[in-house]
Order: sequence, then C-alpha cells, then structure tokens
Amino acid sequence: ALALAAGEDVDILTIVVDPGWRGRGVGRTLLAALDAEAARRGLKRWLLEAAVDNAAALALYAAEGFVEIGRRKGYYPRAAGRCDASVQARAVGQRPAAAPG
Repeated sequence: ALALAAGEDVDILTIVVDPGWRGRGVGRTLLAALDAEAARRGLKRWLLEAAVDNAAALALYAAEGFVEIGRRKGYYPRAAGRCDASVQARAVGQRPAAAPG
C-alpha cells in the first residue's frame, strides 16, 4: 500500500494484494493501517482514483465509506480502448463502524 500526503489531503496511490491472499481482509487491513497513520499525522481527507471496471477495489472503497466525487473520462488505458476513473473521497479516521480491521 502506498499513499502520498499533499497539504491536508492524502492520496491512495495503490493498494495491491497478492491474488492468493485476496478475499481475506488484507486490503482492509492495509487501508486501516494507512488511515491510522494519516490520522496520526493530522491529515483530513482521503482521495483516490479507481477504474470503474475494478469491481474489487470499488467494493472495498464503498465498504470503507468512500463516495464518488467525480469521474475522469478515459483515464486508464485498456486493450479495447480506455476506462473511466472513479474519483472518490472520505474523511481520514471516519471508517464505518461495521468496517472490519
């Protein structure tokens, strides 16, 4: 997992989980660790982009309280053209009560 602080915002640059470990809460654990560190540093808002065809990432972010604030048309290249990016945000430290991790 990699994030970058910019002012009071923090951008999730990537969260990658080995295919053999997917579905076991590793992504949620990584996101929780990033969130705790961002809160410790006094950062205020998470920002991220996820491809609209990346169902696993979108499900993780939705479960973690992220909401779409915009779209970037044709942001990601694909073999059959381009795919939009969903731009999402959430306050640092505001994970839903039901979110594990």
